[in-house]
Amino acid sequence: MGDIYIERKAILPASYVAYIETRNGWEGDLGEELGYVVLWDKETIQDRWDAYEMSGSLGDRWFPFGSDGGGRDVVL
Repeated sequence: MGDIYIERKAILPASYVAYIETRNGWEGDLGEELGYVVLWDKETIQDRWDAYEMSGSLGDRWFPFGSDGGGRDVVL
């Protein structure tokens, strides 16, 4: 079993990688219009990738990175 973050790090947006490398995720309310957001830490990215068996439904172009905190995951 690999590590999806490490495997795809080179093709992810540089600003995202820099943020995850320094903060390793974030969670909070962005206000009424944007709502709640969870940027997963590196461990959670892998946990969700494995638990939801995303490799079977998401191609190499997609990368899971967070949630709205209400059960809906977000992919990039």
